[in-house]
Amino acid sequence: MEKITNKKTLFLLSIGIFIIAASVILPNFFKISDFSRGLLVGTGIGFIIKSDLFSIF
Repeated sequence: MEKITNKKTLFLLSIGIFIIAASVILPNFFKISDFSRGLLVGTGIGFIIKSDLFSIF
């Protein structure tokens, strides 16, 4: 199994935060369905949780 470094953990964390921020900002400019917005927020939360789990091990 590939070793997860601190750099990769920070990368996953920053991508997750960026996706959640984009899902909050984009509906102000474009019409986005609730499903798409929920999918973006869920993906962002998934990245954040994954980075948190990788930092433990």
